[in-house]
Order: sequence, then C-alpha cells, then structure tokens
Amino acid sequence: MELFLHSLTTALVSLKNFILELDEKVGIRRAILWLIMIILFIGIINIRSVTKGVIEFVNAICEDIHNEKMHWQEVYMTELTPILSELRATVGADRILYFEYHNSEENLEGMPFKFFDLMKCIPRYGIPEIPGRYYQNVNTSMYTEFFSKLQDGEVLNCNGARDVDFRRKYRGIYELVSETDKSRKQSFISVPGVRRPIGFIVIEWTNDSTEKAIVYDEDLIHNTFIPRITAISSAGKK
Repeated sequence: MELFLHSLTTALVSLKNFILELDEKVGIRRAILWLIMIILFIGIINIRSVTKGVIEFVNAICEDIHNEKMHWQEVYMTELTPILSELRATVGADRILYFEYHNSEENLEGMPFKFFDLMKCIPRYGIPEIPGRYYQNVNTSMYTEFFSKLQDGEVLNCNGARDVDFRRKYRGIYELVSETDKSRKQSFISVPGVRRPIGFIVIEWTNDSTEKAIVYDEDLIHNTFIPRITAISSAGKK
C-alpha cells in the first residue's frame, strides 16, 4: 500500500512539473488549443471510417424494419385468405378480389399519386383466377367519384351492363373490371385500416343471365367480416 501511494505521489509530482514546464514554454492555454487541434485532426483522418460505420448502422436498422414489415405482410395475407374464402361462400359469389392502395410516385408539385394493386384472388371451383398483373398500379384519380363514395363506407353494387345508373355515376369502373376479368356483376366494399383505408374488396358474379339484382346481407359483412380483416391488419402495427 505504501509503495502504491509513493508511486502515485511521484506520478502527480511529475505531472505537475510537466504542466508547469509546458506553461513556461508555450502557455497552458496554447497547449490546450494544440491538444484540441490534434484531436480534431485525428477525427478528420478517421471521418471516412466513422461515416461508413454510421451508414452501415442506419442501413442495418432500416433492413430490420423492412424485414419485420415483410413478415407481417406475409402473416396478414395468410390469415386473410380463409376470411375471404368464407365471405365468398357466404354471399354465394363466383370470385372475390382483394386490392390494396399504395403511393409510389409524385407529380411536379410533390403531390403523391394513389394507386391500387390486386393482392388476392379467391375464386370458387371452376372459376378462373385473375393474375395479379391484370391490376397493377391502377391510378385511382381515373375514378375519383367512385373511390370518394367507396371510402365513405358505402357498399356500391353494379348489377351488370344494364345498370345504367351505376355506370353513369361511376364512369369507367365497370368497364375496367368487366373487361379485365370478364365478371358481369360486382359489389365493391371498402376495407378500413387503423388510420386510413387499406384497400377494397370486389365480390364478383360471372353470369348475368338472371335479371335479379345482387342480394346479400350487407350488415353481416360490415359487422363480421370487415372487422376481422381490420383486426389482423392492425395486429401487425402494434
């Protein structure tokens, strides 16, 4: 213990003498300035490696976030399929299409365009599936009136080519769907999300030989199926 105290005292005395000698030769303030400049110089020399390390760290975080979102997207689509299948069977439809909104571009003023893509197709046995490429990056601004009404929560039914009222109100949407996938009657339902609509569902009938209008329990859909879809969507955002 005495040896340690003696060594510590000797070191402190040596440090004191060094500081006093430094102060006599260059001044303590100038010495501190030189020390700061040396530290900055070392930092500048290593700025490239420091910057690289920061970029790699940020990229790793972004990749983790992206991977987590991709995981939840896969879980969501997996859990969504049986719900859509049950919905199709309940209303006696030939096919159900599930669309999601996205925005990936902007105009020159920075305003984003809103698109929708086909994410899921659930046909009954004997009815062909619709390839996703048939509905890719469809701009909603082409059908502004239709999507404005749909996102208000209304169910919009089109009873075929003879439904003049629907085709007059929502110009173009019947042509888009019927000419793309050859369906004859459609029912359009918005899928709300936690903060904004996720997308929408199209319930389709491929045969319009009957004169009957589309009939099913809309309350059942809004009170049972849509809340189940919204629940599995919001689960991935917790």
